[in-house]
Amino acid sequence: MLGDNFHAHVDATSLEGTLFTERVAHGYCILSEAAGMFVDPRKGPVLLNYGPDECRFTKPVYPGMTIGVTLTVRTRVLDRQGPGARRTSASRCSYRFNKQRGAWLCWC
Repeated sequence: MLGDNFHAHVDATSLEGTLFTERVAHGYCILSEAAGMFVDPRKGPVLLNYGPDECRFTKPVYPGMTIGVTLTVRTRVLDRQGPGARRTSASRCSYRFNKQRGAWLCWC
């Protein structure tokens, strides 16, 4: 689906000598999924999320692992396009990911 062929994401037999114990989930895919969790699917006032300025993945995420994410809106820009126009907004957010036991996996 993603066209991702990186060995650690697709080939469990290639991990000898790496820090991984099994295939790992793609970090940017996890970040993308998390961003979608905080948006109402209906057309509404949130127009876009500018995304993170930087991101650090500190621990692997393995398939089947339950993770949590905390979203913090850092700034929000409101916009109206003329009289009677719907109010829309763009936001700059930060994300922090943790796994079941509370260890930080990623922050952006």
